[in-house]
Amino acid sequence: MKPQIILGLDPGSRVIGYGCVRITEDAEVLHLNHGSIALGEASLYGRLGRLSEVLLRMLPEFRPDWVMVEKIFVGKSVDSAFRLGLARGVCLAECSKENILFKECAPKSMKKSITGNGSASKDQVALVLKKLLGLSEIMGSEDASDGLALAYYGATQLKVESLIRQNSL
Repeated sequence: MKPQIILGLDPGSRVIGYGCVRITEDAEVLHLNHGSIALGEASLYGRLGRLSEVLLRMLPEFRPDWVMVEKIFVGKSVDSAFRLGLARGVCLAECSKENILFKECAPKSMKKSITGNGSASKDQVALVLKKLLGLSEIMGSEDASDGLALAYYGATQLKVESLIRQNSL
């Protein structure tokens, strides 16, 4: 398998969580980095501008082959889904400007892939991720854990796609 770097982004209107992993030639998934970045107390549009600035630094730093972004779900309110949609749009636009491929995934699919349960709690996802990646802990907020989970999920999906391609030749 060709080595690849996957960046997971959990965009929010106040905080962005991220995680970065690398798939080795042997298809092993290695942890590179994770964390969360507060976007400040400005207006919504000011925070979206800050998100753009963060991504303009982050994308060249990690140089991902792929970016995995969570799909929108309507949780607490339509208004929060709207704000999340704007943050996701900034992420996808910045990836497009840098010619970085991106994929989207539903939270339930990611949770099911990592834990075997699409309704797993954030704590359960973090616990399994620590074991899978050999981490003693996941530093930062739940947003950081979500970003790392997205990156790991993206890596597993790329591995599956690679195996399918190899077996269909």
